[in-house]
Amino acid sequence: MSVVSTATLALPCGGADAILCSTTGGRGLVEGEGWWDGVRSAASVLGTAPQDTTPHRAAPQYSQQRARRALSSAILGPALHPRPPKQQPPVVKSSPTPPANTLGPLRSPPQREMEVVPYGKNFRLVPEDELPELLDYLSQHLPQSLKFQQTLKTFLTDRVWDFHFYVTKDWPQDPVVLHFPGITHPPNGLLYESFSVFCPNDRLDALQLLQTEDMLIDWTRPLYLNFTPKIIFEKLQEFYTHIGSIETVEGDVYISVQDPPPLQETELPPEVELRQLCKKDAKAIHDLYPARDMECLDAFEKCIDTLPAYGIFAKDAADVEDAEKRPAAWMVQSYYGAMFSMQTLPEFRRKGYGIFLAKRLTAAVKKRGYVPFVVIRPENAASQSLYLKLGFEKLYQTVRAVLQPRPISEIQTDETQSSSKCCHADSANEINHQENGKIDCLEIKNGELA
Repeated sequence: MSVVSTATLALPCGGADAILCSTTGGRGLVEGEGWWDGVRSAASVLGTAPQDTTPHRAAPQYSQQRARRALSSAILGPALHPRPPKQQPPVVKSSPTPPANTLGPLRSPPQREMEVVPYGKNFRLVPEDELPELLDYLSQHLPQSLKFQQTLKTFLTDRVWDFHFYVTKDWPQDPVVLHFPGITHPPNGLLYESFSVFCPNDRLDALQLLQTEDMLIDWTRPLYLNFTPKIIFEKLQEFYTHIGSIETVEGDVYISVQDPPPLQETELPPEVELRQLCKKDAKAIHDLYPARDMECLDAFEKCIDTLPAYGIFAKDAADVEDAEKRPAAWMVQSYYGAMFSMQTLPEFRRKGYGIFLAKRLTAAVKKRGYVPFVVIRPENAASQSLYLKLGFEKLYQTVRAVLQPRPISEIQTDETQSSSKCCHADSANEINHQENGKIDCLEIKNGELA
């Protein structure tokens, strides 16, 4: 009987990778044949050949995960890492993010993962023809599913960004749904390093499938979680605390429950005009967006080009050089449906421009069949007051988070201690390895097999 910490099995870069590093001269996780040579070498040292050592080249992240399972199976037994279905649908090609140009980091970095994984350990990719059915399901769970439902709606209706949606393999019995990426500017350009998740409030127990999902989500890397209902985030937080730290930004979701009075042109001051933004306005808007490190300029351009987006401009702007033309205030509908990025240049503040923009954008969003909603920071009393006047109501809290894992060696130390407690639970004496196979206590200490 093997005594192994269950937390170790949930981590894709756990003990097996540590053993690989120590038995192959520190080669560790490398791409190409070197990785598979390392797998075979490690298995040879251990005296057991891993199962299915033929590389799966469909996607870099997927092939690494298969290698981890193969090596772990050689050490811990194949039952701990069940293999994916033998017959899988063809790998879905993902449209590459536009390459970086002269604007440098403002643009989305080139995606290194250009292929989409059809299966995770617990999830499957939703085919295009099943997405309308998924949208119907999410619509039945409004308003809790609002952000996720609107993301899928903008994807199906306007195709603002290239998202990939996953459901559990036994959907809808376990009603957890994911989409990748979760943000449009993942720092490393990796498709699966950011995500968003939804699960009905009465089935939060199903979120345990995320904890053991080690093919789509690599919990040993930094991860970026886009706005998610706080009640769901807290369930994720329960199992992530032993892995690393979490930085959060909280917001309150306000939804339009009654139509605001229509904006009359006579309400605008005579020196300004309100009009649809155009693509060339995107850079000035993105430069002042607080979360521009998570959302790229390309996404702003597509939102402005496709969805309702308005700005207030000085009427004498026609006399200004093109390079200096920019709106005094603006507001845009985002790819996840929210009315966001309402901002006013400092020299134009306290003129009431915000309420003009909110009235116009609310009406436009609703006319296109979307649900007008905003995410407001809890300390932003001015915005809360503005939207309450326009017929919005607060629904729930949402969280955007950066998940930063601790070094693997620290996690392994914690797991070793946990495993040790398990081994000594029934006896104060040390449990020795029994050669007759009745007891086989496996511990990993500081990256070495003990």
